[in-house]
Order: sequence, then C-alpha cells, then structure tokens
Amino acid sequence: MSLSIKKCNLNDLDQLTEIAIETFIDTFLPNNRQRDIDQYVMNAFNSSKITDEMHNPNSAFYFVFKDNELAGYLKINFDNAQTESMGSEYMEVQRIYVREKFKGMGVGTAMMERAIKLARHNKKEMIWLGVWEKNINAQKFYTKWGFKKTGTHVFLMGSTPNNDWIMTKVLV
Repeated sequence: MSLSIKKCNLNDLDQLTEIAIETFIDTFLPNNRQRDIDQYVMNAFNSSKITDEMHNPNSAFYFVFKDNELAGYLKINFDNAQTESMGSEYMEVQRIYVREKFKGMGVGTAMMERAIKLARHNKKEMIWLGVWEKNINAQKFYTKWGFKKTGTHVFLMGSTPNNDWIMTKVLV
C-alpha cells in the first residue's frame, strides 16, 4: 500500500475537475441544498476556472495516489492567489479533499506533510485554511496538525452563507 504525490498540470484538467466535484459534493451535500451545491460546482469547478487557477504561478494543485489510484487532491495558494488577504508570510491550503473510500488511510496526512514542506521551502512563516464550521472531522484533523482557530469568514454555498473557521499554523 503505497502513497505517491504528483503536481498537476493542464493534462490533468479533466481528472482534477472530476475529483474536485466528487469530493466537494460528498463533503457538502448532506447539509446543504442541492441547488446551492449545483450553483457552487458550476462556478468553482468549471474547466475555464480551474485552467485559470492552474495558470496562476502562485497556486498549485497536487494529486495523491494510493496504490496508483487517485485518492485525493490538494490546492495551495501563495501571495495574491490566497482567497483572503493574509500577507506574504502566509501560505493557504485552499483545498485538501480525500475520496470517501480512502479516508483513514493516510491520504490526508500525506497531503498535509506536502503542504508543510512546500510552505517551508517557500520560506512561509504560517499556513492558514478555512474549514466549514460543520465539518468536525476536518477540524479535528487540522487541530492534530497544530492549527488553531484564529477567526471566521463567510463562505457562500450558492446563495446560502455558511461560516468557515479560519485556522492557522505557525511554522517558525
């Protein structure tokens, strides 16, 4: 049972779009309206939007494979690509999603290890992320990694506002 990580490129666009939609729906559908999910997915995970994000030199996507099967993906942002203006000393972990059948198998751990390594390599002092207030399992995972709740922001799911915790980890 081996894990491997690969930086995504434009050749991965279809596969990236597919896993982004799948894992987002699995995470949010149980507690949100279908029309809000559909609206969000249409805006956030269309090929044009993801292509633009992949072209941004301050963003990067990574696939995680378990035994050569795509198990999850990670998206990080630096500088002006961050979804909140946090400053140049921060790196954002915007997305860290694991397919349902791979949860509990170390995939999230591999992605977090890679995120921390990338932050240190880029001489960032802190990592931040937003996590939905109802996603208790993710909050526990991030807390285990040393993230602390430092604020909140509103995340629009379609037309419905949801609260996200801002969680921060100091690296220095």
